[in-house]
Amino acid sequence: MTRKFVFVMIVAAACGKKDGDNKKSGGGGGGGGGTVDPAPANAAIPAAWKGKIEFEAVTIADDFDKEGTVKAVIPKGWVGGKGIKAMREPPEGSHDFGFGTHIWTGSGCGGECKERPAAELEKEANKSFFDTVMGHTPPPKVIKDEKKPGHRILVVDEDGKITISSAFWTDGAKRFQFCSVELDKEAKDLEPAFEAACNQRPAE
Repeated sequence: MTRKFVFVMIVAAACGKKDGDNKKSGGGGGGGGGTVDPAPANAAIPAAWKGKIEFEAVTIADDFDKEGTVKAVIPKGWVGGKGIKAMREPPEGSHDFGFGTHIWTGSGCGGECKERPAAELEKEANKSFFDTVMGHTPPPKVIKDEKKPGHRILVVDEDGKITISSAFWTDGAKRFQFCSVELDKEAKDLEPAFEAACNQRPAE
């Protein structure tokens, strides 16, 4: 069973279905809104990768908010993951990025989606993403673990494979918002670009 599949199942279990008012993930939802900008991600693409990847801002369906959408920065031309609407992977036949490389954005609530203090949403984001990554055996090598009010971004290396986890939350919101990336060894040099893509709040 792949690490990605286990990870998806854990997050799915953390996002309960008791959401009778989940039409939005921003404002009273996940604190989103506004726009996202692909320029920082494109500026961080290494020279050797120029022409092989370009980031763009798109609007995609949110896996855990049935009526919601997410604005996110993702690579142009990447395609939807099997069974996961908001995940994007390199198109079939592309061999530059290795196996399992993907980016996934969306929102979660870790149970009933209702307005909650920022501390509770932070706790659910940690449980759904960061604790899961750091709980791997053996533990991953931490490249970055940056914590700010309302945001955390974690970058780890596991045998040359890079995982980026980012989450945002707002006091009084119903949901936290996340961006998750896995880069196979062949694509690990793209970490700064994907970090830049994930280091801005996905907007509804």
